[in-house]
Amino acid sequence: MMDRLILTAGGTGHRDLLSQHLVSADGEKTTVLQIILQEAAQAGIKSIGVVVRPEDLASLEQSLNAPPVAVEFIPQHEPKGSAHAITCASQFVGSEPFFILYGDHLLLNLTETITQLRTQYQQYQCCLSTVNLTHERDIRHFGVIGGERLPEQDNLYHVSTILEKPSPTQAESELWIPGLRQGYYLAFHGLHLLTPSAFLQLQSMVEQKPDLIIGDGLSQILSDEKLLGVEAPSDRIDLGEKYGLLKAQLALSLKGKDRDTILQEVIRLLK
Repeated sequence: MMDRLILTAGGTGHRDLLSQHLVSADGEKTTVLQIILQEAAQAGIKSIGVVVRPEDLASLEQSLNAPPVAVEFIPQHEPKGSAHAITCASQFVGSEPFFILYGDHLLLNLTETITQLRTQYQQYQCCLSTVNLTHERDIRHFGVIGGERLPEQDNLYHVSTILEKPSPTQAESELWIPGLRQGYYLAFHGLHLLTPSAFLQLQSMVEQKPDLIIGDGLSQILSDEKLLGVEAPSDRIDLGEKYGLLKAQLALSLKGKDRDTILQEVIRLLK
């Protein structure tokens, strides 16, 4: 069914982002969490497990307003690696493939992206990660894949290598993919779909290394699990960076019903 999604919210420095207030594309005052829930529901997600520090639970609960999906808050008692956060949700995941989304990023086309991954899974029956064309000056912020484009496919890549936050020199020697523009690489975009077998392997790794991050975990399972990179639109906003929330608000406003009003206001401010 693929109708479950894990949303991580316990990382150091990112714990309050989901409860931040924004105005949605529909012009309604809401929160980052509520926007994500709405987008996921439109893609057929039925249940979302939010991995959260226990002390942040009250503020996140207050962020909910008639949520369109079932929401389960899953405690992460210590801020360990991102892979650890995911394995905290073992009971929530069950025995079906599931999605993973990071709470410090906002994907403006989340509904379409979830639908895209679900469709690809039905054909390929393997792990999937969205990737985004990224210039070499920015790859130090992300996990980056190496591999090759699937025959007769414009946006699908067989992943053979993953490096976390590589230097341009590392990327040039180990991650270049034929057909991409010079100086550009495919970085993780923020959404993953994992199989139950991949999750079990991830759990075993976390037991040995609790601070494991998801990119390194995925790299280690490549010998046993097929992973495809699915190229997604450039719609990812890092909420934790400087002006991240401002960028998110502008992006939502410019794709919504108040676009013309916002554009006029921006022009006025620039004068």
